[in-house]
Amino acid sequence: MRLAIQVSKRFPTTSGWAAGEFRSALADAGGSITANADNFEVKYPGGNFQSPWFSLYFTRSDYGESAPMVALMNSLGDGRQAAFGSSSLGVPYGRVRGFVDPWSQANPTWARILSSAYRQSNGSVVLVSAAETHFLRAEAADRGWTTENMNALYQAGIAVSFSQWGLPQPDAAYYTQSGVALANAAGTAANIRNIAVQQYVAAYPDGLRGWSIWRRTGFPVLTPAPDAVNTSRQIPRRYTYGTSSYATNTAAVTAAAAAIGGDNQDTKVWWDQ
Repeated sequence: MRLAIQVSKRFPTTSGWAAGEFRSALADAGGSITANADNFEVKYPGGNFQSPWFSLYFTRSDYGESAPMVALMNSLGDGRQAAFGSSSLGVPYGRVRGFVDPWSQANPTWARILSSAYRQSNGSVVLVSAAETHFLRAEAADRGWTTENMNALYQAGIAVSFSQWGLPQPDAAYYTQSGVALANAAGTAANIRNIAVQQYVAAYPDGLRGWSIWRRTGFPVLTPAPDAVNTSRQIPRRYTYGTSSYATNTAAVTAAAAAIGGDNQDTKVWWDQ
């Protein structure tokens, strides 16, 4: 399901390849999960095998929950912020370490990634969640790929995401606010913005997943980093090939770079075009 939705920008139609693959996964008895008990996660025992979120702050003070993420959560009155950060003082986004280190020293209550209760040495990292599956199905219904109940799936995704973090369910007003409610009819693909924002929130703190959601949908609306170093100074669309790849596989990497229009951060990968 994730793969099918991820290439929906390239294959958007109901009769297209992505929609067909999505429906095949949905019809398969083992094609999706609906409960947090079935989440794909890596559980760390602690000791010599510690959760990466626990060990993150042993030597660094320039990683944190970003100010834009905190602002997004606050704009929605979203209770998951209690789990997502150690405070609601977001770290300046897209700044060099020379800026962030002095800032964090002057603001010691800055938001670490995840509150301490979710950042234990024997914690876990969720790779695929029931919340994501619900949101993917809601998006497929919005795109007209399926006839499932879009709103029911969407609200179930929000509910199961809160449960994943052991948090109380949001009240009814959460679902009716403009930044959350799906106001348009299913099958119109007119609800993608709010569905994508919830996918983005539910993916936290998986930054790579969030980046993929943003590249595919354009949501949530993000601002380029103030200290960007790429030529366009826009948010990167891909990783560049490493120097070791050029050194060990020069001909193939050079050909691949030419085929995609140049090996730089602004060149879109095939599914982003």
